[in-house]
Amino acid sequence: MDEIDRKIEENKLLLSDPELRDLALAEIEKLEKQKTILQPDEVAILEIRAAAGGEEAGFFAQDLFRMYTRFAANNKWRVEVLDIMVIKM
Repeated sequence: MDEIDRKIEENKLLLSDPELRDLALAEIEKLEKQKTILQPDEVAILEIRAAAGGEEAGFFAQDLFRMYTRFAANNKWRVEVLDIMVIKM
């Protein structure tokens, strides 16, 4: 959790900047949420990004997300989406 605490502190430094205040508050909120759900040896955070490849990469990322969430459901693991971004073309 040291990494999350460090990121929270970095974002708190940005609160005095009027242009970055809203972004910093949103990031702090997201990090605080992550911090509350993390428990040693019981949590995995998985990040899936489409990256380069256009529409096909997006489809592959969707398939990976479905695959991992079904795997978790089959193992009776709890899944919580921390953040998601969908770009429609």
